[in-house]
Amino acid sequence: MKKFFLGMENELLIIKKAPEGYAYFSCLEGKHPTCIVVDPQNENVIYCGTDKDGLLKSEDGGKSWENIGNKTSLEIESKTITALAINPFKKINGNSVIYVGTEPSMLYYSNDKGETWQEFTGIQSLPSKKVGVFRHAQQLITCVLLQRVILMKII
Repeated sequence: MKKFFLGMENELLIIKKAPEGYAYFSCLEGKHPTCIVVDPQNENVIYCGTDKDGLLKSEDGGKSWENIGNKTSLEIESKTITALAINPFKKINGNSVIYVGTEPSMLYYSNDKGETWQEFTGIQSLPSKKVGVFRHAQQLITCVLLQRVILMKII
């Protein structure tokens, strides 16, 4: 089934192809979505970064959402999520690695579906824009910093 995700200023629209055309529903009203990624292992698992409400996760295709990433003081510090990426080719215990970029500039990753997070250190003073994963070079991620692309090798 084809799905489209539209992050609007104050809500997230999820549009699905239906036999009679397209159907949509609205969710996350007032949450200001900034980035969205769908788990390639399960299309019902959706991660949504927001401007002021941190990282949200849905396990039912967007019907209900849980705030993840800041359950403890050792998790994602910022509530402004600017970038999300999932590396479907790098798996740890069967889970794809999830990357989260924030502002102020921090980069985190989770290898347990967002239950716990680790921080990549050394880039805190750089303003980040986007995070991505190279399909054929699973050990590399990118981070766009003020029109420049930074490659990071993950071992």
